[in-house]
Amino acid sequence: MEYLENVKILPIFAVKNTAEAEKLFNFNKKSLGVDYDFEFLKKSSHIFCTFKNDELISEIYYCSDTQLEAEIVEKFDIKKGGGGPMLFMNGFSKRKVFRENLFTIKKTAAFYRNEIFACTNKKTAMFLLLKAGFERVKEKADSRFRLFRLKNKY
Repeated sequence: MEYLENVKILPIFAVKNTAEAEKLFNFNKKSLGVDYDFEFLKKSSHIFCTFKNDELISEIYYCSDTQLEAEIVEKFDIKKGGGGPMLFMNGFSKRKVFRENLFTIKKTAAFYRNEIFACTNKKTAMFLLLKAGFERVKEKADSRFRLFRLKNKY
């Protein structure tokens, strides 16, 4: 794994000023298609913030969401493995930070032992997930959304 100069990844609890993180979340909230607020996100998931030259450029978060899990299992007709809850990854960023996002996903995904799922309809995000080692699980002909899975080796 390459090292990116002037890029650092911090968990949300180590970020001194979370107002900037909340602003980035609110800016991207509509495209994420979520109805929860930033405080709920902070309490219910693991958030990793990526900084480049001390400027917040992206946030990646991991969560176990039973409602989302039920929708994904039903929509994509997949079989759950492992017996535990499914772990989902989502994120948002400023534009033109593909390499930094790839670096962040690879570094943070290593913290988890179970499979990680991601669902998106954005072509850039699909390409990013494939470059990060995710595999396409299933496509629905009636949907633009694609489901991806990372089988962690760690």
